[in-house]
Amino acid sequence: MDTKKREISVEHASSNDDEIMFYLNSQVGFYVKGTYVNNNSIYISIESEKHDLPSKEFRKSFNILLQRIFLISLKMLFILIFLVLNFSLFSLFSIYFFLSFTLSTTIPLLFIFSLYVRTASALYSDKLKNNHTAEHLMGNFIDNYQRLPISTEELRKSSRFHKNCGSLAIFKDFLRLLHISIYLYGSLLFYAVVVFFDESISLQEKIFSSIMLIAIIILLKILLEKKSYWLNFFLQLTNTTSHVDDDALYLAYFVAREWISRDYPEYLAEEWMQNSEFLDNVSKTHSVVSQEASNI
Repeated sequence: MDTKKREISVEHASSNDDEIMFYLNSQVGFYVKGTYVNNNSIYISIESEKHDLPSKEFRKSFNILLQRIFLISLKMLFILIFLVLNFSLFSLFSIYFFLSFTLSTTIPLLFIFSLYVRTASALYSDKLKNNHTAEHLMGNFIDNYQRLPISTEELRKSSRFHKNCGSLAIFKDFLRLLHISIYLYGSLLFYAVVVFFDESISLQEKIFSSIMLIAIIILLKILLEKKSYWLNFFLQLTNTTSHVDDDALYLAYFVAREWISRDYPEYLAEEWMQNSEFLDNVSKTHSVVSQEASNI
């Protein structure tokens, strides 16, 4: 009697300049890691998070510190632009106060977001973008088709954008640092008070402006704090590439293959686990070494 196969789910994966990692669902804290020992040798191992090198943890902590400093600097810049625009634009568009509010709020947001994206993109190396893209392509393919791809051409058709990419968590920290809601409601209070006491503005204009202002605030709140899919998409433009190379795809394939063999052994006999263009092509130009870590 056939054993019912479980649904394959890539719950956690990551990558950096030299490695692609798929975390085991069955063993918390362990992951399958793939790296190139040299240009033609792929090394696959099982590692534990608690055995990561101290130097790796130091680099990670240092990078987080740099990101924090950068984000705080952006926050200060945002406040400056926001205050200047708040007063200067209102003097120009005092009659249409909802327009003043929109411009003074969205211009600094767009500027800061653009600056963040450009800076973040420059910080990512080509190797990291390649590995990160391959990780996303493989994760999406497995989740969608419940198998490994049989060729690089098939894998490239998968999406490079992943809904659970860790990049979004970093940018959510950025949003929290900016305290978006404080600025929105502060601006609302500023305009509401001024317009309320401005006798040159008719009652109809006040009502229309109030309705528009409330609509804008609701839209911004949804975009910035609730529906983050668009942010996820734009952020992944900075750390992925549309021109991923074959070596990164090979690395992702063998990491995923080892990961499936350990987390979902019921699939070992499947044809796509035994035969594929990946296995044929890599065997001609690369060597693949798989070694189980001693701590598992």
